[in-house]
Amino acid sequence: MFAFLILIGKRRINVWGFLLFPPEQLPKVDMRRMWRAVGGKLDVCRGIGRNNVLGKIDIFKCTVRNVSNAVESSEHQNKIVKLNPGMLLLKNWMEKEEQVDIVETCFRLGDGEGGFYRWKRNLWMMCLGKSWNPDSHCYEKIRSSYDYATPPPIPPNFVSLVDKAIRAAHSVEDEKVLPSMRPDVCIVNFYEECGRLGLHEDRDESPQSLKRGLPVVSFSVGDSAEFVYHAISRYRDENAQRIMLNSGDVLIFGGPSRRILHGISRLDLQTAPNWLFRRTGLAAGRLNLTFRQI
Repeated sequence: MFAFLILIGKRRINVWGFLLFPPEQLPKVDMRRMWRAVGGKLDVCRGIGRNNVLGKIDIFKCTVRNVSNAVESSEHQNKIVKLNPGMLLLKNWMEKEEQVDIVETCFRLGDGEGGFYRWKRNLWMMCLGKSWNPDSHCYEKIRSSYDYATPPPIPPNFVSLVDKAIRAAHSVEDEKVLPSMRPDVCIVNFYEECGRLGLHEDRDESPQSLKRGLPVVSFSVGDSAEFVYHAISRYRDENAQRIMLNSGDVLIFGGPSRRILHGISRLDLQTAPNWLFRRTGLAAGRLNLTFRQI
C-alpha cells in the first residue's frame, strides 16, 4: 500500500492508492466502499467543520461567512410573479422553519451513502429518489458515474412542500397551463462561492413527462444567485432574461416553459439571512433543490 500527495495551487488533497493483489488473495469487501471509508478529508469550507470522507462536502459550521453583511430579513412580502406562461416565481415564499429543515435534512442525507460529491469545480451534487448520470444523461437506481451508491429517498416533507408550492402557483396560473406533478427525483446542488452553471435545458426526463410539460420546481436556500433564462433554443445574450433568486424563493417552470434554456451566472455572497446562518451554520454558497417527475 502506498500514498502520495498532490498539490494543486493552494489546495491539498490526500489521495490513497492500493497495491493490486491476485484475486484469490483479496478479501471479500466492496473496494468502492473501502475507498470512500479511508479517503482523506477534503476541506471545502476552510473552517471548523465535521469530519467527512473523500468526496463529501461539509456545508456546515464554516467560518468564512461575514454575518454582519448578510441579510437579516427580506424587505419584500410573499408574492407570486408570472414570468412567462407556465413559469412563476414564488418570492420569499418558504418559511424560516422550512428553510432550516431543508438545510439540516440535506446535511444529514449528504453525509451518508449517496450523499454529496463534487460534480464540477465549484459545484457539489446529490440526487434523491434516483441518480442522474451526467455522462449518459439518464436516471438510474445507483450512482454508476461515481461510486455505485444508492441515492436516498426523497423525504416526505420535501414532497409536501413541492405540492404546496404548485398549489400556490395555481392561484395565478391555470392548471391546464401548469400541470401538477409528484416528484420522484430531486437534484440537490451546493454552489460554492464562485459556483456557476452554464445554460442548459432539462430534457432528460421521459418523453411523456416532457410532452405533458410536468414542471420543474426549484428551491433556493442560502446566498442569492442570478438566474439566467431564455425561452428559445437559439441563445442570444441580448435576449436573455435575468432574475435574482434569494433564500426562500421557489421557481416553477412547466407547460410551455418546461424546456427553457437556463443557468446560474453568479452568486452574490454574504446575502443569506443572518438567522439562517446562526441556526444552521450553512457555509457561504447556495443550496438549490430541483424536483421533477421523470
